[in-house]
Amino acid sequence: MAKELPYFKFFPGEWVTGDITMMDLKDQGLFINICAHYWNKNGCISLENIKLRFKKYSSNIDRLITASIIKIDENNNLIINFLDEQINEFFELREKRKKAGAKGGLKNSSWNEVERKEGNQLYILFMNNKEESFIKIGVTEKSISRRYSIKPKYKIITLYQLFCDKPIEHEIKLNDLLKNYKHETLDKFPGYMECYDTTCIDIIDNYMINTGCKPLINHKQIISKSHELREDKIREDKIREDKIREDKIREDKRKDFIDKIVDLFKDAYEKNFELPYEITNKGKEKGCAGKILKIYKDKCPEANSEETLKALEIYFNSCCQIEDNWLSQNMSLPIILNKFNEINKILRNGKSSKGATNKQLAEMLANKFGTDRKK
Repeated sequence: MAKELPYFKFFPGEWVTGDITMMDLKDQGLFINICAHYWNKNGCISLENIKLRFKKYSSNIDRLITASIIKIDENNNLIINFLDEQINEFFELREKRKKAGAKGGLKNSSWNEVERKEGNQLYILFMNNKEESFIKIGVTEKSISRRYSIKPKYKIITLYQLFCDKPIEHEIKLNDLLKNYKHETLDKFPGYMECYDTTCIDIIDNYMINTGCKPLINHKQIISKSHELREDKIREDKIREDKIREDKIREDKRKDFIDKIVDLFKDAYEKNFELPYEITNKGKEKGCAGKILKIYKDKCPEANSEETLKALEIYFNSCCQIEDNWLSQNMSLPIILNKFNEINKILRNGKSSKGATNKQLAEMLANKFGTDRKK
């Protein structure tokens, strides 16, 4: 069934009171597996198909048929009543929604005559949308148009149709040939496990030509165009990912640099006050260090990282040597930022404690910072 109904209802009460529980446990397990295939094929699967899939359990299948757990119609197709009821219920609901104007999926072009033709057939489809493109392989006793009456969210183009007595054998052989080209679809729909990357088209072409089956359209051009679109998308995604990665690296480097600035002030504080500098709010300290760095870089854009750290080290030492009782008792990175203009005036006037290291350079730094910072 389609993505709208990827599961069937299972009623434990009906199971434990039904005839199935009188069967061997192997038969019960096999029946559940058959139910899964039956549901996945929209209730259209032949006895031959099932026996090919479960070659070792042919006698178990016969027992399920003899016990009427599974029934067979005049075309040798399976009938599982409780699943048919659910499938019919779903289709009726879908038709009601359709009439009410419900819309879903991408609009496919009208099915052509051969796609409406019923009969045992192997089909190979090209399916794509804006997100992905791939090859779908399948078999059906109905027509392709009926098989995909509940349309998945892809545009569908039929590449090959091979009408024959035993299409399941061709499907099994192709699935084996293409096992290294599996494509995991973004959207789940009936048969999504038999989807393959478009790069396997040459293998498919060779196989189909050997069977005498010709392609319905010039599919090489269509697939080539889809490859170009996909490659463009991959390139765009890579450019976007590279930019995100580079931005993150720059941001990480900036964070590391700000940590160094915080450490510079911490060292200056402990050196001048001979007391440990307790950081109670690391985020606030780093925020203030970042703002001080921005002010400095705006004034001295030519300074490299080493020069910037050296200048700020001198500046922080000078701030910690200012002869002001209140500033001395409350000195911190937030205080430097909040009292920025006032501190720079003091440094410019030479009112730091005598014997300040590189005092003149600190005063020059204060002049570079200026006193025009907006609070």
